[in-house]
Amino acid sequence: MLYNFKTGKAGIGVKYHTAKTIAAFLNSEGGLLYIGVNDHGEIVGLDKDYSLFSGNNRDKLKLEFDDLLRQFFNPFVSSYIQSDILNIEGKDIYVIRVLPSKIPVVIKQKDPTSHHINGEFYYRQEASSIRITDLAEIIRYIANHKNFNTN
Repeated sequence: MLYNFKTGKAGIGVKYHTAKTIAAFLNSEGGLLYIGVNDHGEIVGLDKDYSLFSGNNRDKLKLEFDDLLRQFFNPFVSSYIQSDILNIEGKDIYVIRVLPSKIPVVIKQKDPTSHHINGEFYYRQEASSIRITDLAEIIRYIANHKNFNTN
């Protein structure tokens, strides 16, 4: 969730990747996100994330997840998300269950030059989080999505 394998440090880019997947699930049919499981389904655990902390690693990671939600989303989003750390095969994994949102969700991103907050819209297609940038396409997606209350 935090550990950047290229730099060996925590990185906002890693949090952003998690946030865009959550946004895509919220804007689609929901889903489960497993942190500590690689793309081949092998449990690798959270040791790299834990190495960034001292003290109670589980609590610190949960606090970082809370911070991720506050940083990238409006407060209502948390009502669609449940998360927990599970120990499987002697290794911790972070499981995030995302329910489909009843209203469209964007990721809040601060523009580094203007410092304005911009929104990014994602939806889920099979195993990919797809960004829509064209406003007309976003409107069409929202109008045709069965979970959104467009009344």
